[in-house]
Amino acid sequence: MGKKQRRDSDDEFLDSLVQANQSSWSELVVYFVNALLVATVPVYLYVEVFGMACEQYQILYGIVTLATAYVLSYAYKNTAFNVKVELSKEREHLITNKAIQGKQTKEEVKEAQDLVTAREAIAYSLFSVSSYFLACVTLFAFFIFARAPAAYNYIFSLGSAAALWAVVSMGST
Repeated sequence: MGKKQRRDSDDEFLDSLVQANQSSWSELVVYFVNALLVATVPVYLYVEVFGMACEQYQILYGIVTLATAYVLSYAYKNTAFNVKVELSKEREHLITNKAIQGKQTKEEVKEAQDLVTAREAIAYSLFSVSSYFLACVTLFAFFIFARAPAAYNYIFSLGSAAALWAVVSMGST
């Protein structure tokens, strides 16, 4: 009997984690559009500095940019979730104090605070992952893959930077 109750509580806990990590379609669109914009920034670098003409490499630019945008949107989502969890933990005690002082119920205050926390987490995620990604692309392009031909440099620099931040974002903050 005790094992069944423990398994039920574990299942409920896992279900709550899965539901908490679900992003709405609007959030996913925001992540992907921002990732697409950030992933297109290195195209300018490679056109101007490395001399890779847009007309000649347009298919390569399109494929690598879309793949990078997909991986970056994954990193945005994971980072936003981790930051939201950390901020929610830190702000849990504020809900009871605020609910006691005002006429709002505890649930109303918690919903409002969760909304603000989610927006802050998304903003932090977009800023930090984009900044680190662009810094890594620059580092990889000019130092690590500098001797590779320009097309391979582009593929490896963007792919490595996006993969690095996707893996880093899976850890807790």
